[in-house]
Amino acid sequence: MRERLFSLVQKAEPGDRLSKAYDIFIVLVAFISVVPLMFKGTTAVLDTIDLITVYILFADYVFRWVTCDYRSKSKSVWAFVKYPFTPYALLLLLSMLPSLGLVSHGFRVLRLFRITVVFQYSENLRHIARVFQKEKKTLVSVLYIAIFYIFLSALIMFAYEPENFDNFFEATYWATTALTTVGYGDVFPVSTVGKLISMISSLFGIAVIALPAGIVTAGFVDEINKGERAKRQAAEKALAQRISAGGTQPLFNVTAKVKRYALVMAASVLVNLLLNVISQYFKLPLWLDVTGTAFAALLLEPAAGLLVGLATNLFFAVVEYGPSSLLYYSSSAAVAVLAGVFLKKEGILQPKRVAACIALVIAITTLLAGGTELCISWGSAPGNAWERYYYEFADGWGLPYIAAFFFGHLVVKVYDTLSSAVLVALLYLLWPKKRV
Repeated sequence: MRERLFSLVQKAEPGDRLSKAYDIFIVLVAFISVVPLMFKGTTAVLDTIDLITVYILFADYVFRWVTCDYRSKSKSVWAFVKYPFTPYALLLLLSMLPSLGLVSHGFRVLRLFRITVVFQYSENLRHIARVFQKEKKTLVSVLYIAIFYIFLSALIMFAYEPENFDNFFEATYWATTALTTVGYGDVFPVSTVGKLISMISSLFGIAVIALPAGIVTAGFVDEINKGERAKRQAAEKALAQRISAGGTQPLFNVTAKVKRYALVMAASVLVNLLLNVISQYFKLPLWLDVTGTAFAALLLEPAAGLLVGLATNLFFAVVEYGPSSLLYYSSSAAVAVLAGVFLKKEGILQPKRVAACIALVIAITTLLAGGTELCISWGSAPGNAWERYYYEFADGWGLPYIAAFFFGHLVVKVYDTLSSAVLVALLYLLWPKKRV
């Protein structure tokens, strides 16, 4: 399942029409998501556009996360740990901060980073990136020459025409525009020496701009030729595979294993939602919305738990809490990874690690959930009634605000984790033991 999901979210191979359609869809969503930036104010329609697009991009982020080991060709758990810190993942998370309410409205321009998704699919942009990577030493050398000349000409101009430049920054500004042959005309020399320097700067600027342009163009043509050869080879390989397989590749090969995966994951999502409804209806001091997440990760694999957690948090975001609900997906992800990796070794459950796993879940989810809410509502008490009760209890002891805030989350997470662990154990014992 994950292998097919990986082929879906990556740049489409020749002949994979579904993956090609997904590529086009995600790029369109990325560009539509920046439409609200074209308006000064906000309306219900613009808010809806932002809401829907941030859900889709967040889902795409998670799909890439759960299949990142295929991309890095590493089966280690560290592949999943490292992915959120890769440049593309960081830019996408940064672009979602305004929609999640973690930064003020003034930083909504960060949404522009969402269009970096184009780099995942545009072969021409990839060619340019590879050219810059290959020729970076030469281009950096040209940059050093340009910076040195700008500094030198600005220094000479400032020394010869101090009456025309109020400070050295203005002289540097003029030197930069002269070197790039832009010359806005708002600042200009009047002395003979100044005019001579301006002429030299213009001529030198043409050379400085032409040199890297030639390097990039030559490298770009070379990369295009390599890309065309790679495309032909990939097309021939894909054609041979389709012929040997007797048809086109389906989205999923619907085998008994796939059906079991789908059944376990659907049941896990329903368990999360049902238990959360029960806990909220009876006003219990727990959430129980990661029970199914841990169960799916334990019975199947960590990626299954990550997807179950995503589906659960998306549901809460849509029907109740808004985009900020997606912030708490980090807690679900931590539970999925711990249950699927720490509790199992080579697919075998390790009972000796249960106590340590429960302690880690309590600590990590407390830090993630408490830290997230603290960022959103700094200076206020926790929003949940039980968390607020224990916060006030700790506050009465004289604990500092932050310590009392996390104490309120800690107590509830102890209740929540222990209750979820019991329910996961029951589900694991009652579920048919056929291996997937």
